[in-house]
Amino acid sequence: MRAHPKLFEITPQEIAPGVAEDKARVIDLDQVVTVLGTRRHCIKTAEFTDLEPDGLEYKLYCRGLGIVRERDMRGGTAHDHLVKVANR
Repeated sequence: MRAHPKLFEITPQEIAPGVAEDKARVIDLDQVVTVLGTRRHCIKTAEFTDLEPDGLEYKLYCRGLGIVRERDMRGGTAHDHLVKVANR
């Protein structure tokens, strides 16, 4: 995730030609998420790859936490969310 993402900007997530070519498009910069409290101004992305043209995954990123939710919208059934932050 870029430090200052822009709406609809596409950013490479992984660059390994023919193996991992994931990209993310920023689709919202102001999501409100309830995970470990209420988080505002979270970023929602749509992730995709030309290697799996039927796949689409949404991810929510919150400042100070990183990825707090992931959900396959097409091409899978994964649905993950942050439940705990452990300090080491």
